[in-house]
Amino acid sequence: MRIAGLVALGALIVVVPEADSAAPAGCTQIMQQINQAAATVSRNAGEYWARRKNFVESKFGAGRVAPDASKRADQSYSEARPVQAAFPSNWQRLASLLDTAQSQKCSSSVNLLAIRESTFKLARAVRIDRFPIKEQSQAQPSIEKPKLMPSN
Repeated sequence: MRIAGLVALGALIVVVPEADSAAPAGCTQIMQQINQAAATVSRNAGEYWARRKNFVESKFGAGRVAPDASKRADQSYSEARPVQAAFPSNWQRLASLLDTAQSQKCSSSVNLLAIRESTFKLARAVRIDRFPIKEQSQAQPSIEKPKLMPSN
């Protein structure tokens, strides 16, 4: 399969296949599925980070003074958790499609690797992220005086 071009979706590179009669049967469909799966990973990453930003703003930022800040923070958290939980299965589906495309030689290894690496970075960042639990304290730790040695 010849490549007509590469399209950037944010930090994601998507392969745009060129029509080629010599491509193995099913390659067009596999490449379309790869593009859809990669777009899903990219879209979900953007959605997750937007919800996380809303959470942090409502919980710790200037938005925390609003009367409904706690409710908005809880809502952002509850909406982000399912998106984050879906990342392993979305990534696994894409990785499987990329392996299939590589085994059937639907695209060059370089192009498939570019898709794999860019989507893996997005998926890994979301999967390992943790929402902040509490605000970091700026107070200085108390310093204890050393105990005196007994005199004999």
